[in-house]
Amino acid sequence: MTSEKLIISINLSHDFLLNVASVRALKLLLLRLETVFRINFNSHFELTIDTSVLNDSINSNLISLSSIALSAALSSPDAIILPASDQTMEYKNKKWLRTSVHLLQILQHEAFLNQTLDPLSGSYSIENLTEQIAEHLWNSIQLSLNYDS
Repeated sequence: MTSEKLIISINLSHDFLLNVASVRALKLLLLRLETVFRINFNSHFELTIDTSVLNDSINSNLISLSSIALSAALSSPDAIILPASDQTMEYKNKKWLRTSVHLLQILQHEAFLNQTLDPLSGSYSIENLTEQIAEHLWNSIQLSLNYDS
């Protein structure tokens, strides 16, 4: 079995459940690919929140970024990359910038997310959405490779 280093960067949106299910589905897909092709992906998941989710209100941005970051943290990523909540303004809030760098560790510590590999495992709606996305991805790959499992 060969081993490959794979860095995956995913942009997140406002859709909480879709964020979580998409990342989980991609992880399932990688497991299937590892099995089929006998490759060990050392995958590193970096989840990014794009500045397009921001507006001119720092308070609104803090709420949006916190919600999106929580969906990212529930996906068990290796890193979350956030814009500053005042990204669209001329000045930069250094406290928020520092906090955003450590937001994954803060969420993991406060919500005990680092004590389980998959905090949402068993949630019917997440499991169902994850399976639908993973199956769609898998079918797309099979069609493009003309491969039948």
